[in-house]
Amino acid sequence: MDFDTALETVGDFGWSQIFHLAVLIVPNLCGGFYTISNSFVGKAPHFICAEKPNEDPCSVQPPCQKFVYDSSFTSIVTEWDLVCEKQQFAELAQSAFMIGNFIGCLICGFLGDKFGRLNTGIVCNLLCVLAQMAGAHAQTYEQYAVNRFFVGFASGGAGLVLATIVLENLRSHWRSVGATLLCVSFALSISFTAMWAYRVREWRAFLWTCNIFMLPFCLVWFVPKSPRWLLSQGRTQEAEDILFNYGHKNGKITSRDSVKLKPPNGSSVNAEVKSYGAMDAFRTPEMNRRMKILLWGWGTCGLLYYGLTVSSSNLGGNMYVNVAMSGLVEIPSAFISSFLSNRIGRNRTIAGSIGLAAVACLAIVMSSTNSDGAMTTFQTYCAMTAKFGVAAAFSLQGLYSSELIPTVIRNIGTGFCFMASRVGGILAPVLIAYCSGVTVYFVYALMSAVYCLTVLTLPETLNKPMPENIDDVEAPV
Repeated sequence: MDFDTALETVGDFGWSQIFHLAVLIVPNLCGGFYTISNSFVGKAPHFICAEKPNEDPCSVQPPCQKFVYDSSFTSIVTEWDLVCEKQQFAELAQSAFMIGNFIGCLICGFLGDKFGRLNTGIVCNLLCVLAQMAGAHAQTYEQYAVNRFFVGFASGGAGLVLATIVLENLRSHWRSVGATLLCVSFALSISFTAMWAYRVREWRAFLWTCNIFMLPFCLVWFVPKSPRWLLSQGRTQEAEDILFNYGHKNGKITSRDSVKLKPPNGSSVNAEVKSYGAMDAFRTPEMNRRMKILLWGWGTCGLLYYGLTVSSSNLGGNMYVNVAMSGLVEIPSAFISSFLSNRIGRNRTIAGSIGLAAVACLAIVMSSTNSDGAMTTFQTYCAMTAKFGVAAAFSLQGLYSSELIPTVIRNIGTGFCFMASRVGGILAPVLIAYCSGVTVYFVYALMSAVYCLTVLTLPETLNKPMPENIDDVEAPV
């Protein structure tokens, strides 16, 4: 039998899979602590020049030698005086994170396909915790930035491979549920991060205590390797053992003979299989077309998502509330996109969601700002609507990409996709810094509109079996 039939036989979403899913989403529940911590750790409180307190601290002559900061919170800004001509260094630390994320997705995507998703994910999460702890003890800005790079590298790799494990071992209907839970857990982590930053105002203590929430991930030792990956590697016997264990615990099967998998590509059981590289994701015509559209889509979603999330602390009002709300707004979008994806299909749901974001961003561009240049209440609502739309699209990106890319290169292909989203994340603070006023929202609208149209040319994957090899993509049955 093929893998999807085997999943149906053993129980495609029984208690065993639910337990494993709960353990594997723990890193996502902690994702915000690593991804957006710099929104608080790199924030500048109100400050004055000690020598001339009644003048603009960045314009005094001679240049100010000692700054006095508001005591409401501490940050790397207060630690190393990253203000005035040094203010860009606080944002560069986040760019270091995104560059690490970019590289981590590429390298860990390859490692996940070569050595297994679970092993790679465990190592990445351990490195993430250690790098975050090291960052909390940084004595210079340079040390902090280097540690942010490694946090980005590890969190990017962990997110990629663990999401792949979750999605590739569920059947079509439950895959959308798994993708929704992954997105909801990360959205909650953004709100948790804001609440924890509000509670712990000292930046070193904040970074250190964030790691406490990763402790439940220790249960990963009870999670088996990905049976679909094992099958793609020709390790059919091991895959059958794990599936039988699923079926036995779910009360579906009692005989080991009830699970007999068809070896990949018609090879014999446990035979050596072909090794694939990064360029195989682009070597054939249909895979090349799919990857180009997916890369544009991931880059667009990454640019909007990280741009709108990071900007939420600058919308005016309480920065902790703004960031928390930007996370909470993603939760209904994830459930709505999951519902629609199982009704009207994956690509049409993504097109409608990213189209909504494009319209909202265009509305911001076409409306007037306040006299002081700040966004109006209407524009703030439009920004939240855009975040809702891009979050809905983003919540399906991982699922849709996993269903379009074959098992033999799934981690490599999705690794490229994650990299594209990180390029968007790297460019987001740059665009915000150099685009005046609401100009950046025009860029968001244009890129979203292009993806809205191109994603509709990709095949629908709802209720379709996942491709196992490249031949399944080039010559679908």
